[in-house]
Amino acid sequence: MRVGSISRRDPFWLQQPRDDVLAAVADRAAQSLFDMTLPRDPAFLREHHDLLSRRFREATRDPAGWARVSWRVDGNAVPAAVYRFAGGWAACTSSADEVFLAANGIDVEPAGLEFERIDDERYGFNPRQPLPTAMPDARTRQTPTTRLRNPNMTTPHADHWALLTAS
Repeated sequence: MRVGSISRRDPFWLQQPRDDVLAAVADRAAQSLFDMTLPRDPAFLREHHDLLSRRFREATRDPAGWARVSWRVDGNAVPAAVYRFAGGWAACTSSADEVFLAANGIDVEPAGLEFERIDDERYGFNPRQPLPTAMPDARTRQTPTTRLRNPNMTTPHADHWALLTAS
């Protein structure tokens, strides 16, 4: 599972209507879902990528139409919008106090997830310091990969075909 957040205090997002921010967060989560479930077959990608990408964006455009699940954020029950596709899911909520949350998952269900604010260094980093923006070189990186298993690495999922054959 991957989780991301956007601070409500970020000056750019403070100027945007709440629904627009949620739509942007949902779009990021949906695009991650699309990328992580896309088959890697070069022939399939050459023939279908553009149409599949366009139809996926149309299908995921409005998180108000996504299914709903319940999450707990800092102990409080909050609704989250979830979109399932090709063996994975994208989900987001605007109901957390200080952030908009987004998550993606494969092999784990989105309902019932629990999130909490990190105020200390129990996970090996100081959450009050900015994260480094430079990515370490892949050859020298000492941390394990965070790549999620693509359930459709070699074969398109039925959901890919359904989007491609939709009229």
